[in-house]
Amino acid sequence: FDRMRHYLGLSLFLVPLAAASVLAGNAAQARALAARALDLARNGHRCGEAGARYVLAEADVREGEPASALKHYAEALDLALTRGMRPLAASCHHGAGEAYRRLGDETNARDSLGLAAALHLELGMVNATEPAGQA
Repeated sequence: FDRMRHYLGLSLFLVPLAAASVLAGNAAQARALAARALDLARNGHRCGEAGARYVLAEADVREGEPASALKHYAEALDLALTRGMRPLAASCHHGAGEAYRRLGDETNARDSLGLAAALHLELGMVNATEPAGQA
């Protein structure tokens, strides 16, 4: 039981650390940390899997790989929706919209960004992409 608790704690720690690495511009470190969280998820500690896949998508976007990001966003979104993680689902929709935009697919970009905005509104969250005071 102690070993399981250690792995659970580690996976919960790795995802935010990976997200911070993306924000700091270190996509390689983010990928490594998110991959470790996914390894833990595959061994039965699934709590960080959706977040880890989201971080992988964000790292892909930062490295100019929007097509790869879309795959990770879709996987993270599926997990987020099945687990009731609606704020993460909104973030996945938003990220996918930005990835579609980078690929020049304005129709899918508009659809994904619209879903993100609607979910943010439903959750009472301010959409981070809107200028302050306009949300």
